[in-house]
Amino acid sequence: MKRSGSLVVKHHSPLQRWGMLLGSILAMLSISWGLYIYGKKNAGYDQLEASAMEDRLRTTIESLKQERDNLRDQIALLERSNQMDKQAYVEVDVNLKSLQEEILELREEVSFYRGIVSPNESSAGLRVERIRVSQSGEDRLYHYELVLSQVLKNDRTVSGQAEFVIDGLQDGRPRELDLSDVAVKGKRNLGFKFKYFQKFDGDIELPEGYTPRSIQISVRASRQKQIESSFDWASVTSTNDASLKSAETASTLQ
Repeated sequence: MKRSGSLVVKHHSPLQRWGMLLGSILAMLSISWGLYIYGKKNAGYDQLEASAMEDRLRTTIESLKQERDNLRDQIALLERSNQMDKQAYVEVDVNLKSLQEEILELREEVSFYRGIVSPNESSAGLRVERIRVSQSGEDRLYHYELVLSQVLKNDRTVSGQAEFVIDGLQDGRPRELDLSDVAVKGKRNLGFKFKYFQKFDGDIELPEGYTPRSIQISVRASRQKQIESSFDWASVTSTNDASLKSAETASTLQ
């Protein structure tokens, strides 16, 4: 340092100036970091606690996923079980209906045989036991069943001929059709010979435009009176078995 009069001249080193600047910067950074840490602590933030909380959340999420998968498996099992129950119910319902039909048929047979074995006075002798007609899937195709019987009071073999005639309208005009005119399967000639009963059945096809109204059954047997029975078509095609028998209006001719 040199003095010149009252003027003082100082010389500063550049390195010293940079050192002072760097020190100031470091001091400011230290103060800032300290304030940051202090602020986080005051806000309740803890790095270790946050890491622990994250681990617990991951564990909970995995547990919930596992529970979800277990519930899905249970739902799938219940759905399969429900389907099996429905199928079992359908099978039971079908079997029940089949058994009910069998029981109905057996009751009919019991009633039929009871009428032969234990007849009353009015039913003694040769008679039309049953006539039934059912549609066979097509509009004009039918299946018929005719049963002739002889009760046990007449225990001799009876033989003869039965006639099956359908009375109706052909395009609005009266027309009778013999069994031979409409039979497509089964006997066309109802000759019989039996001791207790005989059954006839077959398929018939009505002409197009024909409307049936009744069925006429005539039974001729040796040494017995001729039987003529009329059955309403709506009755013989009904599923009510009582009407199939009660619809008969018979008369005997010498």
